[in-house]
Amino acid sequence: MKSRIFYLLAIILSLLLLTPAAISEDASSDLHVQVIIGDPPQMIEKDSYYTLKGKIISPYPITSVQLKIYDEILLEDEYVKTINFNNKVNEYSLEQMITSDNFNKLSPGEKTLIISCQSGENIIEAYRARFSVLGVPKEPVHITDSCTFTMRGNKAVLLEGEYSSRKCWKPQSQQDTILISLSEAASSLKIDWLTPPSGFIIECMDDNGYIKKTYSPEAGYSFYTDLFELGEGIQEVRITLSDLSSGICAVRVYGINPPSVDIPDFLPMPDKIDLLVVSTHEDDELLMFGGAIPHYTATGKDVGVLYMTDCGRHRYQEAMNGLWMSGVTYHPVFFGLADKHTSSPREAFQLWKGKDNTIALLVEAIRKYKPEVVMTHGENGEYGHKQHIATSEAVLLAVQAAGDPKKYPSSYEKYGAWQVKKTYRHEKGDGHIIMDWNVPMDVYDGRTPQQISEISYSRHTSQYYGGVKFTLGSYYDYYGYTLVDSHVGPDAEGGDFFENID
Repeated sequence: MKSRIFYLLAIILSLLLLTPAAISEDASSDLHVQVIIGDPPQMIEKDSYYTLKGKIISPYPITSVQLKIYDEILLEDEYVKTINFNNKVNEYSLEQMITSDNFNKLSPGEKTLIISCQSGENIIEAYRARFSVLGVPKEPVHITDSCTFTMRGNKAVLLEGEYSSRKCWKPQSQQDTILISLSEAASSLKIDWLTPPSGFIIECMDDNGYIKKTYSPEAGYSFYTDLFELGEGIQEVRITLSDLSSGICAVRVYGINPPSVDIPDFLPMPDKIDLLVVSTHEDDELLMFGGAIPHYTATGKDVGVLYMTDCGRHRYQEAMNGLWMSGVTYHPVFFGLADKHTSSPREAFQLWKGKDNTIALLVEAIRKYKPEVVMTHGENGEYGHKQHIATSEAVLLAVQAAGDPKKYPSSYEKYGAWQVKKTYRHEKGDGHIIMDWNVPMDVYDGRTPQQISEISYSRHTSQYYGGVKFTLGSYYDYYGYTLVDSHVGPDAEGGDFFENID
């Protein structure tokens, strides 16, 4: 009896050891199919010759197989192949369904690989997984082109989305409006503002002109991009921008079933977050700290991102698109300080109206959002970048000052004092830890935080030149961090910014 048990255990163990990385099985019907893929596509380079290796196995004879690659941005099938069998089969190679040349021709963006099988009258979806093709993707599909605009000026300026003060729509009076007649049912309206407007009203009307819902800004509105729900029965939308100092860079109307990616729908930053990432420029948040952002958003932490300098309205939009892909749900904070090459940190502070002014801005943000952990640039600015160095210095001083009621009384009166528990710099030094961002996560369909960072960085269209490899030893090495200030003790185990924090 014992020998028989050991024999069965040996068979089970051998099957487990031989099972490749990805197995999808559906037992919800009489048809049972396994799709076994040894190296699933998770993130592939544009124009690469990736080969899908694996097979379909079924105890029931299969009469047909379909492999489909669906584009989640354009909402259409990019590749479809169906194989019908004259003779029923129980096993079939995936390499016969799609070649490396087919993968080479895929456009950049988010894809879903779907494999379906049929046996007799039974059809089953046997495999589904999300993957990405690196590169600058196309814009998410929308219906704006087919809508009718009644407005001063040409609607082309709103469709082009140039993101500059010279190429955006600006009101000439507080009664100046844009009326949009929808061509079909729409789910939402996205507006990219030139600057966060202090006053606007969006009126959503039915076919009788009755206003069914309105939107207007609350006090302190600070959004550069916003998504407004439309929904059933809305036929027209009227936008009145009463803030004459602002403007509209782009308008997008999305159909009733919009893409699920690349359309930011941010929430306001709450008054209590877990992690605050302080980035000098729009792209440093991914180049220097990228792995941390998708890792901690995936684990349920409230992550906020603050940018020191103004690299231009277009770069703001890129940053927001990249953060959204990284799982950040809160609209970032833009200080809008001047961005210019400086010869020293002192000159950088002069450009930012003085060191004390810079620290005061950071102290107010820390007290307002109350992060448990703050992360910023290394003491040497990663590679000697003077504005990075200035940011690093100012952040450490601001963290220390934010907990002192006697310092910066203006923000203390509004928000009280706040003691950050831990502060990290992106560098390697005494007390440094190495973070592993290469662990696959279910929330990203088995992709890693590093991969999500690379995908997110491709949304920085003006800065993207085929990707960045975050290799150990380079200044893009975002694995090393130094704990420079802690009120909960040193890191003993490492590998988690929130060690010792309940």
